[in-house]
Amino acid sequence: MKPTEKKIGLVLGSGAARGLAHLGVIKALKELEVPIHCVAGTSIGALMGAVFVADKCEMLEELALEIDWKRSLYFFVEMNFPRSGLIDGVKIERLLRDILEDRAIERLPIPYRAVATDILTGNEVVIDRGDLVKAVRASIAIPGIFTPVCRDGQVLLDGGLVNPLPVSVARAMGADEVIAVEINLGMADIDMTDPPYAQPVMEDQPTEDLPGVAGIKDRFLRQVNEQIENIDSNVFDPIRKWFDRESTPHVFDILTRTIRIMENQVTLRRLENEAPDLLIQPEVGAYESLDFSIARAGIAEGYRAAMDMQEDLLALVHSKTSWWKPGNG
Repeated sequence: MKPTEKKIGLVLGSGAARGLAHLGVIKALKELEVPIHCVAGTSIGALMGAVFVADKCEMLEELALEIDWKRSLYFFVEMNFPRSGLIDGVKIERLLRDILEDRAIERLPIPYRAVATDILTGNEVVIDRGDLVKAVRASIAIPGIFTPVCRDGQVLLDGGLVNPLPVSVARAMGADEVIAVEINLGMADIDMTDPPYAQPVMEDQPTEDLPGVAGIKDRFLRQVNEQIENIDSNVFDPIRKWFDRESTPHVFDILTRTIRIMENQVTLRRLENEAPDLLIQPEVGAYESLDFSIARAGIAEGYRAAMDMQEDLLALVHSKTSWWKPGNG
């Protein structure tokens, strides 16, 4: 027998805006020099996983930190009530294309999988080839809000319907050890005025030092601001209430909370038989699913949660050898 290096898989779970915590976790993993050999993600986890394997985390973080509640509206003012969802998702796909560019999954430097659901059959669909942006767009298609993606005869929606935390997918990719990041189950009572939420936890490179960030961010924010200026100011009143957790739930709240309840039950059941080797759970459960203005707090909490498990992470890395027998694969 001879020792071989274990493969470490990173699994990023669903959770909409709470998924910004994934960026903080990834930041900590990089600082701790935890090697990642494959990535599997569902919904927002698929998006963050794609950004990670494409080495665009800093770019997305710079953009995310500029989003307030009013700018979040940019992605929802395209509503034209198409037949199969409230939002076509054209603007989100355009932004993803700016960040991720035109990449094929099979050519990424790290093996990557995005999980979606075929709404026609109810089957889990693991996307392992083709256009990266289209794969992410399919995985994040929240039912009733975003229109589905048609691919290879399938009609694809949010993968969280069937596998919100795809540990099984990482195992199937050959991961010996799995680090999973779950962001839905907890309902923490977070005080936004306390550190680390009031101030950034990390000091990153200036925007101008990151290739392509300044141009993409400026263009994106210009488009957002132009869109907002053309909207009747009265429109903002119900939208502002929508972001207020104490107000009566609106249609987006009802849809996302209903799906979250279902996904939580699926996650709990699957964790019984598909437990990761390490489970990181940032305390972002109190955040609303579509409030992307919580970027700073979410990223900071993800970073904190991962760093709190520093000893476990390093122990996993330092014991990453297994014994291989000829003929066993």
